[in-house]
Amino acid sequence: MKIAIVILSILSVSFAVAYTATLSALIKANNILTKTIIDKFILQEYIDTVQSGKDIKTDEEIHQESFLNFISESRDWAFEYIENVQAALNKFVAETDPSIEYFEKYGDVVAGPNNEILKKISVSYKELKNILPKDQDV
Repeated sequence: MKIAIVILSILSVSFAVAYTATLSALIKANNILTKTIIDKFILQEYIDTVQSGKDIKTDEEIHQESFLNFISESRDWAFEYIENVQAALNKFVAETDPSIEYFEKYGDVVAGPNNEILKKISVSYKELKNILPKDQDV
């Protein structure tokens, strides 16, 4: 009976070792197969590109193209921003111009507690107005 238990234990351990080794080999084979399939797809894409006559871009060309795209988008954003700021300034000037002109004409006649503040605003307003392009309606 003891011999049967020992033989059964040895067989169980050897089956466990064999199972572990087989499982490890199967995992390695699966990894190799997966890498081979990915390589096949990459090579097929390259072959299709070459056969279709398309240019294959280098990393430098891709980076240069991305940089030029970034510059173009930045320029477009900057022009849009400038247009928006000029439109807002033109609106401000159109709404504020009559009040500032009135203050400059009659402000000293009707002295009030806000005269100094309005004088500073008037000076800043004139500087702001000079920044706007002259060819636009103000």
